[in-house]
Amino acid sequence: MQSTGTGLLTGTFAARVYLGDKPTGGRNGDHVVQSYFPISPEDSSANYSELDFEYMPNGGWGSVGPELDTTSWYRADPPDRVTHALRQHLGGWHIMMVTAMNGKVTYSMDGKELFTSSGKYVPRENMDIHFSNWFIDLPFTGGSRTWDMKVNWFYYKAGEAVSQADVQKTVDGFYSANTDYINTVPKS
Repeated sequence: MQSTGTGLLTGTFAARVYLGDKPTGGRNGDHVVQSYFPISPEDSSANYSELDFEYMPNGGWGSVGPELDTTSWYRADPPDRVTHALRQHLGGWHIMMVTAMNGKVTYSMDGKELFTSSGKYVPRENMDIHFSNWFIDLPFTGGSRTWDMKVNWFYYKAGEAVSQADVQKTVDGFYSANTDYINTVPKS
């Protein structure tokens, strides 16, 4: 799932995401990446920006897993990024947040800060939001299998750092009002 032309730049990005530690059907062992990330519309952009949460329950890219990488990108090609790895199983529901404000990007999960980047590793242009469940390294274990990644909600507040408690209060308010969708993203 992805947005296009949404114009997300600085502020608070939050999502409630379900990560799977094993497939819902078939053999386990694939190098699957379950990811949530704001990203520039074009990889070749001079102001490329990307802010990643990437969970690999079985490892990948040289890691044996499990691993959650939080990564701030300056350039896609050649790769120029800073990253932090959290090595633990994370199957289940999580609130994953990125706050990009005042020359700093902070990644947190379930209210716990994981990683901060600054300097050139901050958003420099409007981004779209992506949620993706994909395979890397292709060490197929044989037979059919099904991996599920679920997204309960996504929240973005332009130009403001919002606490997880305030994000949850806003989301709860939308649920109480039976509001399924609201778009307050400024037009770019």
